[in-house]
Amino acid sequence: MTATLTTVERVLKELYSPSRLEYLLYKSNPFLGLLPKNTSFGGNSLRIPIMYASTSGRSSAFATAQTNRAGARYSGFNLTRVEDYSIFSISNHALKASRGDKAAFVSVVESETRAAMNSIEQSISRSLFGNGGGALGVIGSGQGTPTLTLADRQDIVNFQVGDVLVASTTDGTSGAALAPTATLIAVDRSAGTITTTGNFDAAFADANFLFHQGDFGAKLSGLEAWLPATAPSGGDSFFGVDRSVDTSRLAGVRYSATVADDETIDQALVNAGAELLINGGTPDTIVMHPVDYAILTNDARDRTTFDKEITNRTAPGGKAVLSYKVLTLMLPCGEVKIIADKHCPRGVAYMLQLDTWKLHSLDGFPHMFDSDGSRMLREESADAVQGRIVAYGNLACSAPGYNCRIDISEFA
Repeated sequence: MTATLTTVERVLKELYSPSRLEYLLYKSNPFLGLLPKNTSFGGNSLRIPIMYASTSGRSSAFATAQTNRAGARYSGFNLTRVEDYSIFSISNHALKASRGDKAAFVSVVESETRAAMNSIEQSISRSLFGNGGGALGVIGSGQGTPTLTLADRQDIVNFQVGDVLVASTTDGTSGAALAPTATLIAVDRSAGTITTTGNFDAAFADANFLFHQGDFGAKLSGLEAWLPATAPSGGDSFFGVDRSVDTSRLAGVRYSATVADDETIDQALVNAGAELLINGGTPDTIVMHPVDYAILTNDARDRTTFDKEITNRTAPGGKAVLSYKVLTLMLPCGEVKIIADKHCPRGVAYMLQLDTWKLHSLDGFPHMFDSDGSRMLREESADAVQGRIVAYGNLACSAPGYNCRIDISEFA
């Protein structure tokens, strides 16, 4: 009888690659990395004072100037913190079994900690471009079936297998989340589809918004909140400020690009830069979606240059050196660097003066919970330990009027 692979299977060893575990996760979050940070946001809230109008007692006629004299106009954003958590558990059996290079590709503590940190970093990076509502995307089609297709395929970066989702008819800035939940068992990143066990509940209807459970209306106030697509109207209250009294200075400049007026994305950026210069801004950074960045690169080969930006930003424990590949473009206000970030909405570019922005937090944003001196907590009702990664903070802008939201959807 000839020995075959089947007959000798029981005596063969199962070999593994000598390489370490590969983390097939999203890693780069350029805008999050470049933002200036303050990790000492204690107390109940943080006041960000702004003067949005100078004194009005000015005239070529002395008597008129004296009659019309009035003080400068001041306001102040009263910034509050939001919370974000990423929690994981490891059984003591698995913890001990993975100790040492001979036992496992990587310590289960290391792999689970990195995975949990990645989850919360993606949450923060996503939120930096949002309006605080927490929406991950919009359902395009598939209601009542096991698989939903997103209205915008690019939003698939916001989903992964195991996510527990809820839906709503609103984007999280009003209304409420609907009760039914769905757990994802498959994600097709090429097709822009998500799949659950059985059929999605009727709450997951076409045109409804999708959220991670617990995130509805609870995320930090990102660029879309500080620089809204529509100028705030009367009665607006954003961190205690009525921005309708001067929508450009208090809620940013808005520029809508068109092919007829701007021809190409790079020309639209130049024209928006002129508009921002008129309003007193000196932007240094533009953030856009990678697809829009690619269109810009193809259209403006002779008007942009590639560069590598290396910048130091304060990080817990010292300085973090960050390096990103960027495009540079000359605007009426000077040279700006353009970066691509997967979490930036498609069809929108943000022209920013980075020194007017800061991510304020209570300790690192995020950081490993260790207030009791231990990074791993014993679970009371299980033979396991628990790790908690937490984030308490919010994004702030000290001069919204020096920043611009550019609608480039016509070029998409």
